[in-house]
Amino acid sequence: MSTLTLSSKQAISLSQCNARYNLWVGAVRSGKSFVSLLAFVDFIKNGPEGDDFVIIGKSLGSIKRNILGPLTDLLRDEFQYSLHKGEATLFNRKIHLIGANDERAEHKIRGPTFAGAYVDEITIIPESV
Repeated sequence: MSTLTLSSKQAISLSQCNARYNLWVGAVRSGKSFVSLLAFVDFIKNGPEGDDFVIIGKSLGSIKRNILGPLTDLLRDEFQYSLHKGEATLFNRKIHLIGANDERAEHKIRGPTFAGAYVDEITIIPESV
């Protein structure tokens, strides 16, 4: 990764996101998504071994736009993804990509054990998922 400059609030947020569930809320363009992605990258790199990870978003298109694009810009060659396969790889760890625009997506999430999850804009994903 290249050298990053974080605001003081972003740095505090990143240093304190060690709970089981971490939610970022705040003003538009305040850097919430960027800091949450940094935290997820760190969790993938240093997190539990063995199980895969998952990224869930409203659609694969929104996942590409909001998560995969920024991660590609940030990590370059260390990060690869295939929307067709619904998978990404970071630090040799598999990440499943799941669009969750309706309750049919629930079956993709139920069952597997994931070491961690990143859910993009959880408030717009149907509650049934």
